[in-house]
Amino acid sequence: MVKLFGARIRLFASVMLISTTALAQQEITSPPTKEIEKHLNNYGNFDNTCIRWTDKCRNCSRSISGDHPVCSNIGIACEPAEVECLERQQDGEKK
Repeated sequence: MVKLFGARIRLFASVMLISTTALAQQEITSPPTKEIEKHLNNYGNFDNTCIRWTDKCRNCSRSISGDHPVCSNIGIACEPAEVECLERQQDGEKK
């Protein structure tokens, strides 16, 4: 019984060692990209004509100074979707 227990422990330790070694050898890096990801907080920088946008959970609009967007808080258990423009600047309006 003691020999069987010892064999099981050695087998378990061997499996754990092999698993950890295999995980350590994998490179966990993302490929470099030069494209900046669009998200709710920087969407206004990509679409200059959009003055109000949403991800179906939060709504943002350009601030008066235009430096950064003003966004609402996210609701409970809301799953954000792709960002879309709700209102565009009219041709005659100031930015």
